[in-house]
Amino acid sequence: MTCQRSSQVHAYHDGELDATRRAVVEAHLERCDECRRLLEELKELAALIGEAEVGEASGEAMARFEGAWGEARERGVMRIGAWLSGVAAALLVGALLTMPHGSGAAPVKPGLWEAMAVTPPAETQPEGNSDLVQVAQWMADDLSVGGRR
Repeated sequence: MTCQRSSQVHAYHDGELDATRRAVVEAHLERCDECRRLLEELKELAALIGEAEVGEASGEAMARFEGAWGEARERGVMRIGAWLSGVAAALLVGALLTMPHGSGAAPVKPGLWEAMAVTPPAETQPEGNSDLVQVAQWMADDLSVGGRR
């Protein structure tokens, strides 16, 4: 086809043009034999398709189709799940490799409230029982470091 308006003739046949464009194509169809023949062919083809008998699929064919559809959808979901798992694993490894390690860090001195929370009051301590105070200080130090890791 040599006429440049064939796509407009197709749109005209399919009813996709507004009133202004439709009027332009109708004016062109009056002058262009080639586009009139194309429009006639499109009308004949549409009539043939409209008269064609629609076949019925058997129950077995529909079951195979639905099974294949489900499998394809499941493969897609599994592919996305595998991809996301790989991304999560890569992020975890990256975070573990870039995380500062606690072995080189200086010990953190507990705050006053942390030391007071585990230290028994002085008036209840028997004379010479410095072990109890040392254990309480050890617990305060250990709790404060464990909470800030």
